[in-house]
Amino acid sequence: MLLQCALLAAGSGGAISRASAAHLLGLIQFEPKVISVAVPRRSIRRPGLDIHSVKYLPPRHVKRVERIDCTTPFRTVLDLAAVTRTSAEYKLLRRALRQGAVKDKRLAARLADVLEASKGFRGSRILAELVDEHVPGAVLSRSELEEAFLDLCREGGLPIPETNTMVEGCEVDVLWRFERVVAELDTYDYHGDVLSFERDRERDTHLTVAGYRPIRITPRRIQGEPEKLLRQTGILLGLPHPARLGRRQG
Repeated sequence: MLLQCALLAAGSGGAISRASAAHLLGLIQFEPKVISVAVPRRSIRRPGLDIHSVKYLPPRHVKRVERIDCTTPFRTVLDLAAVTRTSAEYKLLRRALRQGAVKDKRLAARLADVLEASKGFRGSRILAELVDEHVPGAVLSRSELEEAFLDLCREGGLPIPETNTMVEGCEVDVLWRFERVVAELDTYDYHGDVLSFERDRERDTHLTVAGYRPIRITPRRIQGEPEKLLRQTGILLGLPHPARLGRRQG
Protein backbone atom coordinates (compact mmCIF):
# COMPACT_ATOMS: atom_id res chain seq x y z
CA MET A 1 0.00 0.00 0.00
CA LEU A 2 2.81 2.42 0.90
CA LEU A 3 4.63 1.69 -2.36
CA GLN A 4 1.48 2.32 -4.39
CA CYS A 5 0.96 5.62 -2.58
CA ALA A 6 4.57 6.56 -3.29
CA LEU A 7 4.06 5.96 -7.00
CA LEU A 8 0.92 8.08 -6.99
CA ALA A 9 2.74 10.88 -5.18
CA ALA A 10 5.61 10.78 -7.68
CA GLY A 11 3.32 11.11 -10.68
CA SER A 12 2.84 9.08 -13.84
CA GLY A 13 5.64 7.08 -15.43
CA GLY A 14 7.53 6.38 -12.23
CA ALA A 15 8.81 3.09 -10.81
CA ILE A 16 9.94 1.93 -7.40
CA SER A 17 13.73 1.90 -7.54
CA ARG A 18 17.07 1.44 -5.77
CA ALA A 19 16.89 -0.29 -2.37
CA SER A 20 13.09 -0.17 -2.35
CA ALA A 21 13.01 -2.09 -5.64
CA ALA A 22 15.66 -4.51 -4.38
CA HIS A 23 13.46 -5.33 -1.39
CA LEU A 24 10.32 -5.70 -3.50
CA LEU A 25 12.18 -8.01 -5.88
CA GLY A 26 13.48 -10.14 -3.00
CA LEU A 27 17.11 -9.17 -3.55
CA ILE A 28 17.57 -7.83 -0.02
CA GLN A 29 15.77 -8.79 3.18
CA PHE A 30 15.30 -5.50 5.01
CA GLU A 31 12.81 -2.86 3.95
CA PRO A 32 14.35 0.62 3.51
CA LYS A 33 12.94 3.38 5.69
CA VAL A 34 12.70 5.78 2.74
CA ILE A 35 10.91 4.70 -0.42
CA SER A 36 12.79 5.46 -3.64
CA VAL A 37 10.98 6.23 -6.88
CA ALA A 38 12.57 6.89 -10.28
CA VAL A 39 10.78 9.26 -12.65
CA PRO A 40 11.76 9.95 -16.30
CA ARG A 41 11.32 13.70 -15.91
CA ARG A 42 12.07 16.45 -13.45
CA SER A 43 11.82 15.16 -9.91
CA ILE A 44 9.55 16.63 -7.28
CA ARG A 45 9.89 16.71 -3.52
CA ARG A 46 7.57 14.76 -1.27
CA PRO A 47 8.13 14.27 2.49
CA GLY A 48 9.41 10.79 3.32
CA LEU A 49 10.12 9.88 -0.31
CA ASP A 50 13.26 9.78 -2.42
CA ILE A 51 11.94 10.80 -5.83
CA HIS A 52 14.81 11.12 -8.28
CA SER A 53 14.95 12.01 -11.94
CA VAL A 54 16.51 9.59 -14.44
CA LYS A 55 17.52 10.30 -18.03
CA TYR A 56 15.63 7.32 -19.35
CA LEU A 57 13.38 4.60 -17.99
CA PRO A 58 12.37 2.36 -20.93
CA PRO A 59 9.58 -0.21 -20.52
CA ARG A 60 12.13 -3.05 -20.62
CA HIS A 61 13.63 -1.70 -17.39
CA VAL A 62 10.31 -1.88 -15.52
CA LYS A 63 8.34 -4.89 -14.33
CA ARG A 64 5.20 -5.39 -12.28
CA VAL A 65 5.59 -7.04 -8.91
CA GLU A 66 2.49 -7.45 -6.76
CA ARG A 67 0.76 -4.98 -9.10
CA ILE A 68 3.44 -2.38 -8.44
CA ASP A 69 5.77 -0.97 -11.10
CA CYS A 70 9.41 -1.30 -10.11
CA THR A 71 12.73 -1.42 -11.86
CA THR A 72 13.97 -4.81 -13.06
CA PRO A 73 16.83 -6.56 -11.21
CA PHE A 74 19.19 -5.46 -14.00
CA ARG A 75 18.20 -1.80 -13.73
CA THR A 76 18.01 -1.97 -9.93
CA VAL A 77 21.63 -3.10 -9.63
CA LEU A 78 22.75 -0.37 -12.04
CA ASP A 79 20.88 2.26 -10.03
CA LEU A 80 22.28 1.02 -6.73
CA ALA A 81 25.82 1.09 -8.10
CA ALA A 82 25.36 4.72 -9.14
CA VAL A 83 24.64 5.82 -5.55
CA THR A 84 27.05 3.51 -3.70
CA ARG A 85 29.36 5.60 -1.55
CA THR A 86 29.64 3.98 1.89
CA SER A 87 30.61 0.48 3.03
CA ALA A 88 26.99 -0.18 4.02
CA GLU A 89 25.81 0.78 0.53
CA TYR A 90 28.53 -1.42 -0.97
CA LYS A 91 27.31 -4.41 1.05
CA LEU A 92 23.74 -3.72 -0.04
CA LEU A 93 24.81 -3.61 -3.70
CA ARG A 94 26.78 -6.82 -3.35
CA ARG A 95 23.86 -8.57 -1.66
CA ALA A 96 21.42 -7.41 -4.36
CA LEU A 97 23.73 -8.56 -7.15
CA ARG A 98 24.31 -11.94 -5.54
CA GLN A 99 20.62 -12.64 -5.09
CA GLY A 100 19.84 -11.24 -8.53
CA ALA A 101 22.38 -13.58 -10.10
CA VAL A 102 20.79 -16.53 -8.28
CA LYS A 103 17.37 -15.66 -9.73
CA ASP A 104 18.67 -14.79 -13.20
CA LYS A 105 21.81 -16.61 -14.38
CA ARG A 106 22.30 -14.10 -17.19
CA LEU A 107 22.19 -11.02 -14.99
CA ALA A 108 25.94 -10.76 -14.38
CA ALA A 109 26.72 -11.34 -18.05
CA ARG A 110 24.30 -8.59 -19.09
CA LEU A 111 25.87 -6.20 -16.62
CA ALA A 112 29.32 -7.15 -17.90
CA ASP A 113 28.21 -6.35 -21.46
CA VAL A 114 27.06 -2.90 -20.35
CA LEU A 115 30.34 -2.26 -18.55
CA GLU A 116 32.36 -3.33 -21.58
CA ALA A 117 30.31 -1.26 -24.04
CA SER A 118 30.32 1.88 -21.92
CA LYS A 119 33.23 4.27 -21.52
CA GLY A 120 32.32 4.58 -17.88
CA PHE A 121 29.36 5.74 -15.86
CA ARG A 122 28.65 6.53 -12.25
CA GLY A 123 29.31 3.43 -10.19
CA SER A 124 30.90 1.46 -13.05
CA ARG A 125 34.19 0.79 -11.24
CA ILE A 126 32.51 -0.58 -8.12
CA LEU A 127 30.07 -2.61 -10.18
CA ALA A 128 32.86 -4.08 -12.31
CA GLU A 129 34.60 -5.42 -9.20
CA LEU A 130 31.47 -7.25 -8.12
CA VAL A 131 30.39 -8.46 -11.55
CA ASP A 132 33.74 -10.22 -12.04
CA GLU A 133 32.78 -12.61 -9.25
CA HIS A 134 29.70 -13.84 -11.10
CA VAL A 135 30.53 -13.94 -14.81
CA PRO A 136 30.94 -17.55 -16.02
CA GLY A 137 34.60 -18.26 -16.63
CA ALA A 138 35.75 -15.40 -14.44
CA VAL A 139 36.18 -17.72 -11.47
CA LEU A 140 37.27 -21.30 -10.99
CA SER A 141 34.90 -24.24 -10.76
CA ARG A 142 34.84 -26.08 -7.44
CA SER A 143 37.17 -28.88 -8.56
CA GLU A 144 39.52 -26.40 -10.24
CA LEU A 145 39.49 -24.29 -7.10
CA GLU A 146 40.56 -27.24 -4.95
CA GLU A 147 43.43 -28.11 -7.30
CA ALA A 148 44.51 -24.47 -7.51
CA PHE A 149 44.58 -24.16 -3.72
CA LEU A 150 46.58 -27.37 -3.28
CA ASP A 151 49.05 -26.15 -5.92
CA LEU A 152 49.32 -22.86 -4.03
CA CYS A 153 50.06 -24.73 -0.80
CA ARG A 154 52.84 -26.71 -2.50
CA GLU A 155 54.41 -23.67 -4.16
CA GLY A 156 54.14 -21.53 -1.04
CA GLY A 157 55.48 -24.07 1.41
CA LEU A 158 52.30 -24.76 3.40
CA PRO A 159 51.69 -28.25 4.82
CA ILE A 160 49.51 -30.23 2.41
CA PRO A 161 46.09 -30.61 4.07
CA GLU A 162 43.49 -33.33 4.00
CA THR A 163 40.61 -32.64 1.62
CA ASN A 164 36.90 -33.51 1.64
CA THR A 165 36.95 -35.09 5.08
CA MET A 166 34.66 -35.17 8.13
CA VAL A 167 35.17 -33.06 11.25
CA GLU A 168 32.70 -32.90 14.15
CA GLY A 169 29.94 -34.27 11.93
CA CYS A 170 30.64 -31.76 9.13
CA GLU A 171 32.17 -32.47 5.76
CA VAL A 172 34.87 -29.86 5.18
CA ASP A 173 36.82 -28.98 2.06
CA VAL A 174 40.27 -28.61 3.62
CA LEU A 175 41.61 -29.68 7.01
CA TRP A 176 44.90 -29.28 8.82
CA ARG A 177 44.00 -31.74 11.56
CA PHE A 178 46.89 -31.23 13.97
CA GLU A 179 46.68 -27.42 13.71
CA ARG A 180 42.86 -27.59 13.94
CA VAL A 181 42.36 -25.25 10.99
CA VAL A 182 39.50 -25.77 8.51
CA ALA A 183 39.26 -24.03 5.14
CA GLU A 184 36.12 -23.84 3.04
CA LEU A 185 36.61 -23.20 -0.68
CA ASP A 186 33.75 -20.90 -1.56
CA THR A 187 32.41 -20.79 -5.09
CA TYR A 188 29.39 -18.66 -5.89
CA ASP A 189 27.35 -21.58 -7.28
CA TYR A 190 27.49 -23.27 -3.85
CA HIS A 191 27.04 -20.22 -1.68
CA GLY A 192 24.79 -17.90 -3.65
CA ASP A 193 21.56 -17.79 -1.64
CA VAL A 194 20.37 -16.74 1.78
CA LEU A 195 19.83 -20.27 3.15
CA SER A 196 23.33 -21.38 2.14
CA PHE A 197 24.75 -18.25 3.71
CA GLU A 198 22.98 -19.00 7.01
CA ARG A 199 24.02 -22.69 7.00
CA ASP A 200 27.63 -21.77 6.35
CA ARG A 201 27.73 -19.39 9.30
CA GLU A 202 26.04 -21.89 11.58
CA ARG A 203 28.62 -24.51 10.64
CA ASP A 204 31.48 -22.06 11.17
CA THR A 205 30.17 -21.40 14.67
CA HIS A 206 29.81 -25.13 15.37
CA LEU A 207 33.43 -25.77 14.35
CA THR A 208 34.70 -22.78 16.32
CA VAL A 209 32.98 -24.01 19.49
CA ALA A 210 34.59 -27.42 18.87
CA GLY A 211 38.02 -25.79 18.89
CA TYR A 212 38.68 -25.39 15.17
CA ARG A 213 39.48 -22.19 13.27
CA PRO A 214 37.41 -22.01 10.08
CA ILE A 215 38.47 -19.76 7.21
CA ARG A 216 36.90 -19.15 3.80
CA ILE A 217 38.89 -19.03 0.59
CA THR A 218 37.49 -17.69 -2.69
CA PRO A 219 38.77 -17.91 -6.28
CA ARG A 220 39.43 -14.18 -6.20
CA ARG A 221 41.84 -14.59 -3.26
CA ILE A 222 43.72 -17.49 -4.86
CA GLN A 223 44.05 -15.71 -8.18
CA GLY A 224 44.40 -12.12 -7.03
CA GLU A 225 46.30 -12.17 -3.72
CA PRO A 226 48.02 -15.56 -3.34
CA GLU A 227 50.96 -14.29 -1.24
CA LYS A 228 48.70 -12.54 1.25
CA LEU A 229 46.53 -15.65 1.48
CA LEU A 230 49.59 -17.82 2.10
CA ARG A 231 50.92 -15.54 4.83
CA GLN A 232 47.59 -15.35 6.65
CA THR A 233 47.08 -19.11 6.45
CA GLY A 234 50.64 -19.65 7.65
CA ILE A 235 49.94 -17.51 10.71
CA LEU A 236 46.85 -19.58 11.52
CA LEU A 237 48.90 -22.77 11.15
CA GLY A 238 51.54 -21.41 13.53
CA LEU A 239 54.39 -21.59 11.02
CA PRO A 240 57.63 -19.97 12.27
CA HIS A 241 58.20 -17.62 9.31
CA PRO A 242 54.84 -16.93 7.63
CA ALA A 243 56.06 -13.63 6.17
CA ARG A 244 58.41 -15.58 3.85
CA LEU A 245 55.69 -17.75 2.39
CA GLY A 246 55.01 -17.33 -1.30
CA ARG A 247 58.28 -15.58 -2.04
CA ARG A 248 59.87 -17.16 -5.06
CA GLN A 249 63.49 -18.10 -4.82
CA GLY A 250 66.02 -17.13 -7.36
